[in-house]
Amino acid sequence: MTKVLYHPLSFPVMLWDMKNEAKRKRRTRGTGSVAKIDGSPFWYIWYRRSSKTIRESSKSESKMVAEALLSRRIGETGLGIRPAQELKRYRYEDARASLMTDYETEGNSSLITRADGTKTICGLVQLDAFFKGRSLTSICTDDVYEFIRRRRSDDDAGNAIINRSNALLRRMLNLAHERGIKGVKLREVPHIPMLEEPPPRQGFLEPELFAELKGAMPENLKTTLHYLYFTGCRTGAAKKVEWTQVLFDGNRVELLFRANQVKNKRPITLALPDEVAAAIRKVPVKQRSGPVFCMTNLTKAFKKACVAVGLGSWRDPKNHDAGYDGLLLHDLRRSGVRNLRKAGVPEDVAMKVSGHRTRSVFTRYDIVDTDDLHDAMQRVSAYVRSKTAATT
Repeated sequence: MTKVLYHPLSFPVMLWDMKNEAKRKRRTRGTGSVAKIDGSPFWYIWYRRSSKTIRESSKSESKMVAEALLSRRIGETGLGIRPAQELKRYRYEDARASLMTDYETEGNSSLITRADGTKTICGLVQLDAFFKGRSLTSICTDDVYEFIRRRRSDDDAGNAIINRSNALLRRMLNLAHERGIKGVKLREVPHIPMLEEPPPRQGFLEPELFAELKGAMPENLKTTLHYLYFTGCRTGAAKKVEWTQVLFDGNRVELLFRANQVKNKRPITLALPDEVAAAIRKVPVKQRSGPVFCMTNLTKAFKKACVAVGLGSWRDPKNHDAGYDGLLLHDLRRSGVRNLRKAGVPEDVAMKVSGHRTRSVFTRYDIVDTDDLHDAMQRVSAYVRSKTAATT
């Protein structure tokens, strides 16, 4: 084996080279540092922001990944973006509060005020029960799938109602990402799956059956039923109509809807059908205060009337709480939209009457039945016959 001999004068030179190498590897001031800490396999980064040292795990055993994370964080610091660690102390409840503020500010009609004065949104209660106390940064796609599984197994919930909750969660996280919570923005929004919903319900009420159903309703609810069927208005919107919005213009009676009462946020003046207008005129002046349309036990009375005229049935005639199958109160909205179309009302006008904001939702309510298809085929046949006759 060959021995390597070093000249005694070479050791100072080697020591000088080692010191220079150490200087070359030393990071430039202000660019942070990367190192490991005892007890962890991951690389950590350190950087300064607002005279404070921030430490963050790269969650990786690769130094290159840690270096890349450090470069990104320093760049974000230069842009004034707050560090991710500050968001860890914020919980689901903070994002929920931000969502409620957004709904109240925008005057969203989906915001529900309970009898005790608290406000909520359809689908929010289930989210509260599942994500209560969770750190905002810990919510991931797997959690959403677990939420879906539990809603199906514990509550036997359908895809449509689950999607209402998922949409609210997605809105919360998007607000935290776009606007931030107390100045700190959520860096990434996890994928929130949306389930396939069943096709639109096909229930509607023919005009000839409406008169029979109206006759079976209590006297104080007949005007309300008439208004819902003729206009396709939502029951929630009809409930908010007050006498201060009623305008008497000669022989006409009109309703002035404020911007916060319609989904498209555009105030409109809606002329009432003659039968509804006549009923409203009969109300004594002294009683013209508060809500215009009576909603007392409307759903219960509607189901009872449907059973009486053969449009519905109780699952257990001796126990009405066991359930009901048949025409629903919301089917009046579908029927109203369909009647507007069949009456030849232009689509843009019909959407204003029914209060629909988008055409896509309006067309879901515009149900085409076999009579519509038959009429279409009759028109095509007449068209072909007319063209054939013209050429002979």
